[in-house]
Amino acid sequence: MLAIAKKIMENVDWRHLTTGSSGLTGQARSQLNRMLGSRLRRSKKKMKIYKYLSINKNTISSLIENYFYFSKIDEINDPFDCRRNIKVSKNVNVIQKWIKSHETVDDESLRLEVKEIIEHGKEIFLNEEPLVKNNFVRLLCFSKKNDDILMWSHYADSHKGICLEYEATQFDSKPVIEIQEKQIQSNNFWIYDKGLLPLYPVKYSKKMPYAYDFMKGEDKSTMRFALTKHTSWKYEQELRSILTDDMLPSEQRVYYKKEILTGVIFGFKISEKDRKLINSIIFTYYSINKPIIYNAEPVNGLYKLKIIKET
Repeated sequence: MLAIAKKIMENVDWRHLTTGSSGLTGQARSQLNRMLGSRLRRSKKKMKIYKYLSINKNTISSLIENYFYFSKIDEINDPFDCRRNIKVSKNVNVIQKWIKSHETVDDESLRLEVKEIIEHGKEIFLNEEPLVKNNFVRLLCFSKKNDDILMWSHYADSHKGICLEYEATQFDSKPVIEIQEKQIQSNNFWIYDKGLLPLYPVKYSKKMPYAYDFMKGEDKSTMRFALTKHTSWKYEQELRSILTDDMLPSEQRVYYKKEILTGVIFGFKISEKDRKLINSIIFTYYSINKPIIYNAEPVNGLYKLKIIKET
């Protein structure tokens, strides 16, 4: 059967796997665009979300210029994050039907690449295809918690960094944050043009989401894999915003409205030099809507932090 399938696949335009609307990436882009474009209704409910950060040039730059940085998949710390299980039908008739719906390869250099792909077809088509291969998804991650010891250790330089507090607004029970208008490239969805960035809760599971059927296509598959992590990450209580590379400027930045930064929490091991630097930035660049300053302090006799407002 594999020999027949390989022969059938010799005329597939493999460019669709990285571009266009018919291949894995093209399908995934369109799925994300449809999912991200659903209409939402405003509510007056507010909630706080948090971002743990080390003190470095990127953090300083993002505070001064009030922007969020959207990470590529290969920049995040979980190698299993956003991996898609791919299944391809082993039925030759199904394969033939799918191939007929695609163009033939007429470029000689591409034909050589096709042969190489066919040789390794078992790994590529019968196992899994990580989104990191195409790396078109961009993530911005927050937590619902500001006092988690592990997150202070992992993301805030072992308690020597900061945790930023932002205010989100509820839309149809879904949180959104306010950003500057018309900076996300989307022709279809009013929510971005109005300066609203949707956030989605991450689901935690011991099992990966069920496999994506490449030849059938599924509207929700990309979001399913982008919003599911192993249960070992459950303590993070993560919310994330998901965009694609073609929606963002090249520097992967989205500028937020300064008033949504409502608090800055200093880690209990932060240096006096870094404390003065952050205070100076807040005083200089956030003087109109100044965020509240807090300190994270260990609780005597407990494995616990308390967040105390600075007086």
